[in-house]
Amino acid sequence: MGLTGTEIQAISALTRGRGLWTVADRSFGTRHILHEREAARFDADARMTTNPLSSQIPTS
Repeated sequence: MGLTGTEIQAISALTRGRGLWTVADRSFGTRHILHEREAARFDADARMTTNPLSSQIPTS
């Protein structure tokens, strides 16, 4: 990816909602803010927190 040592350190410490954008030869720390309707629609973690196969597992 061509990241510098400083950028690698920065992304290893990022928390949810934070990002590192690189534009040309400059990098910027960002904070992503979503409206509650956007957050519900674009929940990238939804698949990790629900079990899509749970309805297919026999209970008896």
